[in-house]
Amino acid sequence: SSGGSSSSSTALAPEALGGGSSGSTAAAAGAGAADARRSPTEFHLEVLLTEAGVLPPVATILRAAAAKRRLGRCQCRSLVWNLRRNEELLERVNSGTISPWDLLKMSHQELAGEEARLRRDRLRVELREEEG
Repeated sequence: SSGGSSSSSTALAPEALGGGSSGSTAAAAGAGAADARRSPTEFHLEVLLTEAGVLPPVATILRAAAAKRRLGRCQCRSLVWNLRRNEELLERVNSGTISPWDLLKMSHQELAGEEARLRRDRLRVELREEEG
């Protein structure tokens, strides 16, 4: 897969992710009520995303998008695992270059870093050589 993406129109600008100061106070005031409505899994995902390096406002949006798409536990764990290991992907998510919704649509191959993709390709070639 190429690294290019034509989804810039769906990507969120940093200010839309809570980068501005005007909306952050109101968001913080409503956070207690929002936390009460979250399931433990949803809240845990947001914490794991933040620990993986996702900016807190982006983690909140990702958590909500994952809940809306009803992502399973394995999909959420895979997402966090890949964000921890793929700095380029993490930067693209935090900068708004890739939207949370596009991120959640990505396959595990697309989430993997370049090194992991190259390693998989080498293994495929080796297996073909051994079989043929």
